[in-house]
Amino acid sequence: MSCKAAIDAKVEELYGPAESDMNGGASAQRRQELREKEMARIERAQKRKAWREAEYAKELERVETAEKRLRKAEREKDDVDRTKETHDTREREDRELKYAKLEEGGLGMLTNAASPSDRRLLCEMVDKVQAHAKEELFKTELDISHLRSEKVFEKKLRPWLERKIDFCMGGPQSDLVEYVLRRVNASSLPDALISDLSRYLEDNSEPLVERMWRMLLFELTRSGHGPISEGTAVLPT
Repeated sequence: MSCKAAIDAKVEELYGPAESDMNGGASAQRRQELREKEMARIERAQKRKAWREAEYAKELERVETAEKRLRKAEREKDDVDRTKETHDTREREDRELKYAKLEEGGLGMLTNAASPSDRRLLCEMVDKVQAHAKEELFKTELDISHLRSEKVFEKKLRPWLERKIDFCMGGPQSDLVEYVLRRVNASSLPDALISDLSRYLEDNSEPLVERMWRMLLFELTRSGHGPISEGTAVLPT
């Protein structure tokens, strides 16, 4: 009780009696002032908080927009790189497949040490030869003397015929290989050769002769002696 009385006395000393005037006394007025001051402080704090939240939202939106733009650019770049990589891979696979067909077809592949420009020219020549329709191909007159002088028959045609006829007949057929070489060396026409070989190779005779004619035409084209050699660079054999 004595403590409370001391506090009340101190308050009365500072602010006057609680009911000393018509406005409710200095103590009540002071409390109202303190209350209003506190409310103003709280309002200012709320305004500062709202401003900070608004600024944070703006900065967050700016950062998110920049990040989305960056991610979009990265995705577009990845798509471009992926497309280019796919194209390069497909181009490389097509080139390797073409080289494999050349090797398998006996078209005189360039060595691994050949330059990329030579390989590109090689592919262009192959495309020219392959673009020939079969009817036009069989009408093409081959320069047999040049093929003979370059030893194409022995170096390239014989090994190829041995593999192909061996595959078709199920075993080595040296006599048939020699027969084909003699006929080609004697400038036999492809249709006549197909007719003769059909007795041994049946349905395989026409594809074999067609591929052989393309091989020989390619060898002539590469050396500049073929009917489609105009404007084509001469490559080493």
